[in-house]
Amino acid sequence: MLQSQTILDVSKLVQSKKFLTREIALEIFEYIKATPSNKVDLDFTNIDFISRSFADQFHKEKLSFHEKFLTKIRVVNQNEEVFNMFSIVANTQNKVDRAVSQIIVVHFKERKTVKEFLYSI
Repeated sequence: MLQSQTILDVSKLVQSKKFLTREIALEIFEYIKATPSNKVDLDFTNIDFISRSFADQFHKEKLSFHEKFLTKIRVVNQNEEVFNMFSIVANTQNKVDRAVSQIIVVHFKERKTVKEFLYSI
């Protein structure tokens, strides 16, 4: 039977105060897999910094993990900088809201024409 809730101190799991790589996100989710719980709180109290690449991988793993295992994962006690990075990355991951724009391709026969075009924009 699954426990109702587990709290994991991520700084003790990874033994770092700065999460810089995607591999650290994968490592955290390996610990979560070993946790017999359907609700996991990840305590970020002692984490000073997370990189964008860590936050991106963490976000992807969190969504995937929830779909596969129906486990609710919450990040708790993060500082403002960590919270902001998670928010920025989460906002860029929403593929439904992404706008598709047309890219104009321009061909030039002479370098002089390219130079004139670049000065004009």
